[in-house]
Amino acid sequence: MKELVRLATEDGGEDLKRRFVGVTPQIDPYSIPEDHCWRETECLTWLTQSGNLETPWLALDDLDYLFSPSCPNLHLTDFNHGLTEADVRKVISRLTVGAAQANAVRNMTSSSQRL
Repeated sequence: MKELVRLATEDGGEDLKRRFVGVTPQIDPYSIPEDHCWRETECLTWLTQSGNLETPWLALDDLDYLFSPSCPNLHLTDFNHGLTEADVRKVISRLTVGAAQANAVRNMTSSSQRL
């Protein structure tokens, strides 16, 4: 992870350093049941181990078969083009909407607990 953070924050990206919160565990793909998808399982395992299972998340990947077909947390990129400006706009939009929805749920839960 140190190398990734170094690469992402060099040349003026110091403000990004705090956004790196960990790395997913490496799971043997043969240890996962057939109906589960490898990369998605790694993400969910990290979320569980870090106490963040309820936290909204989004994976950016170019390999759709590593996630379940209906995975709402996947933004699929095209390996021929990498991460494009259009991808970045869509990801920002999804993260913004996701954060707003999570805040609304938290506010509703908080309000109902006070009743």
